[in-house]
Order: sequence, then structure tokens, then C-alpha cells
Amino acid sequence: MQSMNNTHIIKDILHSIKEYLSCNMEDRLNIVLNSVKKDKGTEEEDIVITLLRIEQETSRKPQNTYYTEVWENDKKRVLPTSPDLDINLEVLISSHASNYESSLIQISDVVSLLNSVKTATKPSKMDKDAFELLRSLSVSIMNMTFEQHLSMWQTLGGNLVPSVAYKIRMVTISGTPQKEPAPIVQETVVEPGTMDTRGVQPVSLPPRNK
Repeated sequence: MQSMNNTHIIKDILHSIKEYLSCNMEDRLNIVLNSVKKDKGTEEEDIVITLLRIEQETSRKPQNTYYTEVWENDKKRVLPTSPDLDINLEVLISSHASNYESSLIQISDVVSLLNSVKTATKPSKMDKDAFELLRSLSVSIMNMTFEQHLSMWQTLGGNLVPSVAYKIRMVTISGTPQKEPAPIVQETVVEPGTMDTRGVQPVSLPPRNK
């Protein structure tokens, strides 16, 4: 599971895949982050990395809002913090070489490289942080039926080319503190059975008459 509070984490993940493939495959290849185009596009032999879908990971229970202490100008503030968000990414890597046999070779190289990334050595030209990010991810091939595969390409509107779809699991976007401070809580009287399970604050009861 990769946890980050980086608002550009999706772009960073796809860029790390692009950089890793670029450093290990032929220099003449133009590997890009882009949508699949309906026309033939350029005559260059391109590998296109496309984000298909983002889904929320449901295996983990959603967390409640919690509070974080921060210091500003030597003063402590308590800020409400959003819960972490776990997501999965579905990514398509397709080869658009003008020669079909070249496309088959390229996709074979992609599958081999991503399959061995956990034990691979960092390419000399690749950024260290990007390489560590890629190695920390859970990347697996999506098994689609023929109908699902055909439906995907019909939706994309492109020519059917050699490709492989991956699922990148459990990317955690860490919650960030909100700008407004949390209300100051004085004294709260709580009796059994009165805890509000929807949030982190207990239900405050009025004083009982004596």
C-alpha cells in the first residue's frame, strides 16, 4: 500500500511507469501518457499509457474525521483532518507501432519489465523517488473476458492493438488538515449507549436535574 498526501499522486504513479519503461526499452520509442486516439496518429512507434478508471477501495472500513495538532506562530491549533482515501487505478498500456510484430515485441517487453520491477535494479537514468514509488505499488494484470476486452476498445474508439491492462491497488491519499480550527470542546458528559458512531465526537447530554 502506497500512502501519500501528494495531490498529484495519480500523475506521479503513471509517470513512474513511463520513466521505468523508457529507461529499459529502446531509446527511439516514444512512450507517452495519453488517451487512445481514434486515428492512426503519428507514424512513430509509440507506447501509450492511459488511465482507464479510478475506483475506491472498499475492503477497508472508512475512517471518521479526526484532529491534528499544528503549531503556528508558537501557538497550538487543533484542526479537523479528513480521513485517508484508498483508491485503485486501472491503467491500459498499448503499443501503436506501424508494424504489428513490433507491437507484439513491445507489449512482451512491457509485461516482462513490470513483472520483475520488485527485484529490478534502478536504471541509471531514472529518478530515485520515481523508482521507489513504482516498486512500492501493487501492480497486477487485469484478467478480462473477450467481451470485456472488446467492449473496452469499442468505448475507447481506437483501433484494436496489442495491449495489457493493469490494476494498481491500494493507493492511499492521506487526509490533510482543514484550514479552519476545530471548535474547542469543554466538558462533555457521556452515558452508556450515547456514543455517536458516525463521527469522533461523543453526544453531549444536558445536565440532569438534581
